[in-house]
Amino acid sequence: MPSTSRKDVYIHGTRPGANTPFVTDSGTPISVNRVATLVEASDWKPGIAIRLISCFSGSSGAAADLARRLKTRVLAPTHSVSINPDGSFRFHGARKPKNPNAPNAPRGYEPRPPEGGWLEFDETGTLVGKIDQQGNWSAP
Repeated sequence: MPSTSRKDVYIHGTRPGANTPFVTDSGTPISVNRVATLVEASDWKPGIAIRLISCFSGSSGAAADLARRLKTRVLAPTHSVSINPDGSFRFHGARKPKNPNAPNAPRGYEPRPPEGGWLEFDETGTLVGKIDQQGNWSAP
């Protein structure tokens, strides 16, 4: 749900260790500085917190970098996340290859339970809190 006390920013995020923190739908790399410039050009006002709805952006360092660049708090997911029709969020588990040596092993990947939560960074990019999938906040 939108909030007047924060700005929601939606962008594709990449896994930790990737060459770029964000990508377009077509896979074109986008830097933290470019995202910051786009946020500044929007209806965002300095001092308003950002909820960065971008896979892995909490764990990749991108959210901390954005918090430092914009000098504002940023809340971001640690894993892959999608938005449900009701506006809530769903975390996805990583997929792992099925055991090809098991008897009658099916092909492809087997799903794993959902992983992830949210990390909150202050305006210096310092981790100040964690929110699990049930909405419980804790200090780092």
